[in-house]
Amino acid sequence: MYFRGMTAQDRGQHSLSLMTGPAMEVIVNNEQSSQTWTLSKSLLLFHAGFFRRANAFKEAQGGQEDKVSINGFTPKVFALFVSYMLYGLYHHQRSAGRPARVMLDAQAWALADYLDAPEFKNYAMRELYETFCPWGGLYPLSTLKPQLIMFVCDNTPQHSPLWKFILNVAVMHWHDQKVVEYGPQNQDLWNTIWAEHEDFRNALLFTTNQDHTARSSIIGVLGDYLERLPEGDNSGQ
Repeated sequence: MYFRGMTAQDRGQHSLSLMTGPAMEVIVNNEQSSQTWTLSKSLLLFHAGFFRRANAFKEAQGGQEDKVSINGFTPKVFALFVSYMLYGLYHHQRSAGRPARVMLDAQAWALADYLDAPEFKNYAMRELYETFCPWGGLYPLSTLKPQLIMFVCDNTPQHSPLWKFILNVAVMHWHDQKVVEYGPQNQDLWNTIWAEHEDFRNALLFTTNQDHTARSSIIGVLGDYLERLPEGDNSGQ
């Protein structure tokens, strides 16, 4: 069972139904920060294969302690996942600019990929798609910074849906510096991308040589970048 097809009220009621029972301690940390959550075990098992597998391993080993660690992600990004589990959505701080929100959406996608949380992953992708491909063919709502490309190349599988989407956005808007931030102020970072991520560099160079008509239609529909949800119950119960 997934959130898809549920109304906001149904999502809320369903989340409440998962809030009973034992809790699981989740420690999220990276080099800069660490935070511990105590969350409903049923809620975690429902939303992410990572927690279902951790729970199955613990039970197979006869363990008693419900505690897991997630390394390499910021507590701020994990908080987006907690919000999604509870409400079926997450909000960015109003003070955050568009590029910062885009980075958080990409980080949320990477976390979802790590957690095996396909609905959360698709939600993050929708946020990214609506930013760079607004409804009605409007201009992108954010710039595409090399920092975002570097993060995607460093932290997501090559040719993953997120990798392909960011590549396609770069190709489509490569000659528009109001969208793609390419200039002397960040040349060192672009040089690092070229040197460390040859697949992205080569794909970008190959496709930017296409004519304008081909480049302007390179971004697919949203469904091209979403993960197909498996059928059946994912509650782990």
